[in-house]
Amino acid sequence: MLLKKFNPKVRLDLSDTLFMYKVFIGLLCFVITLFIVISGAAPVKYDLSVDDPSVVDIFAPRDIVDKLTTQRLKDEAESKVLPQYDFDQNVTKRSQEKIYAFLSDVHLVRGMHDISEQAKIDKLKQLSNIKLTDEMFITCIKMSDNELSQLQITVLNAHTQIMDRGIEADSLEKSIGYAKELIQKMEVSQKIKDLSYNILSDVIEPNKIINEQKTLAAREAARNNVEPKLYKKGEKIVGKGEKVKLEHIKVLDELGLLKDNEKRVDYRFIIGITFIVILVFLIIVAYLYYFNKKIFNDRSDLILLGLIFIFTLLIAIGFKQLSIYIIPVSAATMLIAILLDTNLAILVNFVLSVLIGLLTKGDTNFIYITLLSGSFAAFAITKTYQRNKLVLAGIAISIVNALLIISFGLLGTNELKFIFSEALNGIFNGLLSIVITIGTLPFWEATFNIITPFKLLELSNPNQPLIKRLLLEAPGTYHHSLMVGNLAEAATEAIGGNALLARVAAYYHDIGKLKRPYFFKENQFDDNPHNRMTANLSTLVITSHTKDGEEMAKANKIPLVIRDIIKQHHGTTLVAYFYHKAKNGEKAELVNANDFRYEGPKPQTKEAAVVMLADCVEAAVRSMAKRTEGKIEGMVRKIIKDKLDDGQLDMCDLTLKDLDDIAKAFLRVFSGFFHERIEYPEATVKKDDEILIPQAEKTGVD
Repeated sequence: MLLKKFNPKVRLDLSDTLFMYKVFIGLLCFVITLFIVISGAAPVKYDLSVDDPSVVDIFAPRDIVDKLTTQRLKDEAESKVLPQYDFDQNVTKRSQEKIYAFLSDVHLVRGMHDISEQAKIDKLKQLSNIKLTDEMFITCIKMSDNELSQLQITVLNAHTQIMDRGIEADSLEKSIGYAKELIQKMEVSQKIKDLSYNILSDVIEPNKIINEQKTLAAREAARNNVEPKLYKKGEKIVGKGEKVKLEHIKVLDELGLLKDNEKRVDYRFIIGITFIVILVFLIIVAYLYYFNKKIFNDRSDLILLGLIFIFTLLIAIGFKQLSIYIIPVSAATMLIAILLDTNLAILVNFVLSVLIGLLTKGDTNFIYITLLSGSFAAFAITKTYQRNKLVLAGIAISIVNALLIISFGLLGTNELKFIFSEALNGIFNGLLSIVITIGTLPFWEATFNIITPFKLLELSNPNQPLIKRLLLEAPGTYHHSLMVGNLAEAATEAIGGNALLARVAAYYHDIGKLKRPYFFKENQFDDNPHNRMTANLSTLVITSHTKDGEEMAKANKIPLVIRDIIKQHHGTTLVAYFYHKAKNGEKAELVNANDFRYEGPKPQTKEAAVVMLADCVEAAVRSMAKRTEGKIEGMVRKIIKDKLDDGQLDMCDLTLKDLDDIAKAFLRVFSGFFHERIEYPEATVKKDDEILIPQAEKTGVD
């Protein structure tokens, strides 16, 4: 009861601990990565003052605006903007009405025949709103109707042209002068010209009023239309030997490239790098959370991933001084593909390409080449099960690197000599990547107890000590294990598991029998020691081979995943033979079935479950007296059903469809082992001792 109450709490504590581990590992990797990228991507600082000659070419590490020059250009543009005016049509109308009123007054006074000429002048002066001399008033009174009509036309035409052109307050005199020029060009008498000029001089007034809002808007638009003086990333700010100007100092100061500002923090740079690192880490975490829970929930795998990630960044810091195309990013891709997951390797290659691209000042060619080369590397080593094949993969990666560097070089403006020089670095990159991969792979395998295809192939070698001992000391178990390996491999492949792991685990699943080989039926000849033992003791001997096997595997440094399968391959199965023997003996009422079961645990993985089923199926089919296809299938499906009903498959992820696929795979293998063979006829001797074999039986002979 206490254990049942305590178990949920234990699971909760373990879950919380795992979560804290994941958070700690993630934060630690994030902080280290951020530090590496910021320190590696930080630009070199210079000791410069105004009018000093620059000793080197200084290039912008990022896009930067020359604020001092830009401000000067904006001020110049603003100063060139003229005031903006609005036409006041009321002014035009008012001055035009004055002209009409004056002409009307002239007509009125000219029609007064009963008064003297002086009286007419006085009357016109009294009525007129236009100031003229007495001589001009006399001229107006004495001119003929035709001349008066010409005066009207001349004045109004000139007035219209002048007012439509617009008159500004500070250009009134200029407009009056223009009126004089305009009138002088007209084909009328001089007195009409003079009179027209004087009338216009009196009536015209400014009709263009400054619009302050429009003027301010125009000046603001002029400032905004000025393109900022921008130094693009990689553009030269100041050349070698060039005198440093104040605007250069301002730009370098803002970029944080001056030594006297070393204490100044470039927050823009740090914030930018931080957001990028946060984003790429979130991408990796999201991928693991949604698509690879196995790695996400495995503390050891997370540490391994973080170490390879940081290890690659540190290598990049060291190699970028030589040539960016030597940085062996593909090594990380291949290690992750071999040790963890190919899809994860491609994603990490993308992330490393971006981050190392920041270390290389954002060289886009490097990023493109690394993305393509790394993706190729991930696929090149997928399903590569021999270490010498890795060398071939490294050569292929070297060739791909060289071709990519040449291709991107030809797309640019680089010289051929430079292109081929970098291509050689790309070849070296591929070779270096594979050297790092092969050289460090045993370290990762041993440190994190990871079993790779290469390790599995090594373990499957018949010269391995434990397998060799099986062959010599327990030959029956050895051949049984080989059969189980064939069955397990085929079945595991059918359900999408690790077929190679299942085969190798099957080779080792019964190594515990080496401790007492002759207590197991397949190694016995005539004598059976169990005939002289109690059922309980026999059960103890039989069930102990899983624990013995685990201990022997651990002593021989067999990887944990295989040791787990050795321990789990019988689960908590009942040793039925000795259980029934005990039930048929004395004190049958005291017999407890739990005393005749393996101690477990039950299979935790697909591979462990398949090895369990293959083990049982192989032994059962081998013991059948008359093997037919139907009987074998019935036996296979019965054993699988019994294991399912007994709850032995509760802890693994097998579905009913998987179990059906496993059964079919077993049957395919058995059809190859136990196929019918033809009966060879006895050879008959003919003359000259020629052996005759019936023609019909010469084909299909095994």
